[in-house]
Amino acid sequence: MSDAYRAFIALSLPRQVIAYLSKVQHCLAAEGIRARWVRPEGMHLTLKFIGRLAPEVTPAVNAVLDRAAAHYSPLQLTAQGLGGFPNRRRPRVLWVGISGETQQLERLQQDIDSGLAELGWPGEKRSFKGHLTLARARGRRPFERSIEPIVAQCAPREPFGFVADQLTLYRSRLRPEGAVYDTCSQRVLNRLAEE
Repeated sequence: MSDAYRAFIALSLPRQVIAYLSKVQHCLAAEGIRARWVRPEGMHLTLKFIGRLAPEVTPAVNAVLDRAAAHYSPLQLTAQGLGGFPNRRRPRVLWVGISGETQQLERLQQDIDSGLAELGWPGEKRSFKGHLTLARARGRRPFERSIEPIVAQCAPREPFGFVADQLTLYRSRLRPEGAVYDTCSQRVLNRLAEE
């Protein structure tokens, strides 16, 4: 088990969405928000954090992804709004929200969660809230100030629609300068649209 690696499952994002999110990050930084910014190459829509994954179990995880990819069509999603966890007054995480085909997105996440539960990973206790993480507070404390006053300045003015169709198993390597994500495997959501 010494070769086990940190892993998670996410939807990869098109380049245009990453550029859109980077503009929001630049606005927040220009407004004085100091944070650990998610690098553009690390932006994604997380569906399930796995934790330690042994190489010999990876094929079973890929089988879960195969089943999900076969049962879901590409998702029409929209990036919009600016928020924070746990809230915008004392956030520890800053994010852009997701709208559009969110019911299908939630079903996809639940199916992956159930498939991994059959392999021994505990199911999620919190309800799923799709979002695109922009930044995390440094350390364990929330950001130094509320983002409420700058939401009007930096929140995306226009929603940005995109198609999410790349279901990806990522390896996460923690580095002093931030996490680095490598693609382990990828599946295309490809269920044929019903006529």
